[in-house]
Amino acid sequence: MRIVERQQALDGSARLLLELVDGARVEAVDLRPGRGRRTICVSSQAGCVLDCKFCATAALPFQRNLSVLEILDQARLAQASGEDLAPPVSNIVFMGMGEPFYNYESVIAAAGFFARSGEFALGERHVCISTAGVLPALERYFAEAQAFHLAISLCSAIDDLRSQLMPINLRYPLQEIGRLLHLQSRFAQKRLMLEIPLLAGVNDGPDDAKALLQFCAPMRLRINLIPWNPNPMSSQFAAPDRESCLRFQAQLRAAGHWVFIRRSLGAEVAGACGQLAGGSLSR
Repeated sequence: MRIVERQQALDGSARLLLELVDGARVEAVDLRPGRGRRTICVSSQAGCVLDCKFCATAALPFQRNLSVLEILDQARLAQASGEDLAPPVSNIVFMGMGEPFYNYESVIAAAGFFARSGEFALGERHVCISTAGVLPALERYFAEAQAFHLAISLCSAIDDLRSQLMPINLRYPLQEIGRLLHLQSRFAQKRLMLEIPLLAGVNDGPDDAKALLQFCAPMRLRINLIPWNPNPMSSQFAAPDRESCLRFQAQLRAAGHWVFIRRSLGAEVAGACGQLAGGSLSR
């Protein structure tokens, strides 16, 4: 694996375009959220098998799953390519290119290395795996009592709308995911997070928040709201304004959930959530 391109944003975050030995390309992002923290976002697949309408990676053809070593080397290269005074890596997130739970065994093995090896030794709570909701893999994850942070990318709790935005919902329906999460509520309350990419005028209204509250009840969860990051592959969407995000957040918080609006990092170098496209957006 080699670094083809490294672009650094003004906030200190950096997007790395990496070429694998067979010529496939993936991206990793070195994120600097502040307060001495440093998060490496790694990819699990070259391309993606999903077709999420708001994500740039969805426009790429799927090539293959990444091996354990290819996942680990992304973090190693990202860590080594930082400036001399960069803080140590504090978190690893599987939120790059691909669907981690379609590469389950390699992702879990790599997550275990990040959590427990002497090289990183971050602990399970500092490793987060994000999935669009691959039901058989979710069932296996819970059956194995994995202790990593788990994030479910939901986008919408309205069934028809989620099917339009995330076609995986046609294969693994929202109600089945909800049923599983409710069965695992004791675990979920400790380490489960929902991610909601917010699209202006699409899924950011009061009815959308109400549907999300119905999906979550009676669980109390951490919910990350992610204002959509522009990319030319999904130009039909727009980012919601700050006021819309705050209203959505307030409606959820009033029901007792921990709700945060994620700050976009690395967007100016196409390294933010939903922008990873094999380097094509930086040209």
